[in-house]
Amino acid sequence: MQNSFTEKYKQADKSKKLNEVFEIIQRNCDKLVKERGRSSYVKASELLRLMLGVEAKKEELNFYVNRLYNHKPILPALRDELKRFDLIQ
Repeated sequence: MQNSFTEKYKQADKSKKLNEVFEIIQRNCDKLVKERGRSSYVKASELLRLMLGVEAKKEELNFYVNRLYNHKPILPALRDELKRFDLIQ
């Protein structure tokens, strides 16, 4: 019984940390996109790419990347970098 509780606690803690990391990455990417310029878009794409291997955040990552990709006004350099870093197909 104790092991079950401990495992659930560890899972909840891991999930909370993943959420925090993803939120920090999103805030930084939002700032970088607002700065404009290809170098900022490269940095944002590099940050987002860190989350590609996190299966638990895949859907959330896809939603966020699509939101950036469809940003209005259209930002062609941002779109290029998202594609180059394999964040969008």
